[in-house]
Amino acid sequence: MCVNNYGRIQVILCYLTLFGTLPEENSLPKNTRENLENKNKFIQLSYNQDILNWINALPIKVDEHVLQAALIQYKDTLEGLCNLREGNIMELQKTIENMKSVCYGTSQEELTAILKNTQTMEQSCKYYIFTKFIIKLGEVMIELVKSKNSHSEVFLTCNQNRFNPLNQQKLWEIEVLNGFSNIGIELSLGKSVGFGLELEDFSPKSNLSFGIMLHGKPSDKSYSLSTDWKDENGTIKLINNDYWKEYVDVSWLLKMLYSPSFDTDGHLDNVASWFF
Repeated sequence: MCVNNYGRIQVILCYLTLFGTLPEENSLPKNTRENLENKNKFIQLSYNQDILNWINALPIKVDEHVLQAALIQYKDTLEGLCNLREGNIMELQKTIENMKSVCYGTSQEELTAILKNTQTMEQSCKYYIFTKFIIKLGEVMIELVKSKNSHSEVFLTCNQNRFNPLNQQKLWEIEVLNGFSNIGIELSLGKSVGFGLELEDFSPKSNLSFGIMLHGKPSDKSYSLSTDWKDENGTIKLINNDYWKEYVDVSWLLKMLYSPSFDTDGHLDNVASWFF
């Protein structure tokens, strides 16, 4: 809340997260956020940049020992959470050098951004493999949409936000780096419903799901998965919320995807066929 030049109180929503992540749909709907942004009433903040920069810029007096000690401790805590301590940064540089041979074609800046958020080399490699797979899958799906003269659209997704792969891929990659959760791809069936493939996160026990993805619109729950999915390594799970109507666990695909011997390109058509 602030006071403008006319003495009127103006309410501004400041959304503060560790890395400046955009709010999830169930926290703040995208339409609401965009309306606030258009009125200059939404500010996206992060601890790793905004708060740390603010702490460093504070004019602390020499005799304010208690405040100074508290801020030093608070800053150290934030640097630890954001992987910015000196020891972590040195380890980060070593890992970047090791990853160059694994993630060929990825720039130094991209690797640094990935590793600052994923914390470990294992998670970083999973990020690289999965996001590249989703991007390639999107290209195959777009061609299928064209060949079938379908009115459906293909979207990259993160935290229930949709991104057009033709002109918003970089925005999607930034969003994934900021949040590292609920990442995937979707074939729209309507404005707020579609077939979705979504990874929970990059942790060792993360789930990969395929099903009817909703965007906060219970009225769109008329769609259903084909009963063929009951033969796909488990049964269809029915969910009563505004995120999924129903889905099936396809985490077995992750084991294949992360395997060094897995032929990713050879399986793109098969996975793309799930959506049609």
